[in-house]
Amino acid sequence: MTLRRRILLLIVVPLVLAPWALLLWVATTERGLQWTAAHLGKLGRTTLRVEDVSGTLAQGFRLGSFDLQHPRVHLHLKGVDGKLELLPLLWQTLSVPQLHIADALVDVRPNPNPN
Repeated sequence: MTLRRRILLLIVVPLVLAPWALLLWVATTERGLQWTAAHLGKLGRTTLRVEDVSGTLAQGFRLGSFDLQHPRVHLHLKGVDGKLELLPLLWQTLSVPQLHIADALVDVRPNPNPN
């Protein structure tokens, strides 16, 4: 193997593996889930806030409260317990076989730009 190929492998392999390692850290450790929840915020026109996070996505998680603000909807959930399947994430799909919500408020707002 030439030196150029070795250097390319040393650069490309970590770049490919880093996102998967980050996803596994978030999904399988409580600290990873807490870090993700703490860094949620404004995503475009949507604001997310999660409080009192415990557990892991793969083994089961608990959210004290989940708040989503969007121009079309306000979603506020309390006492959320659930478990996420990791394999469907490869196909960019969320599969939640278990979910329990103690209290939910859903406020659907009118469309500000009706066509």
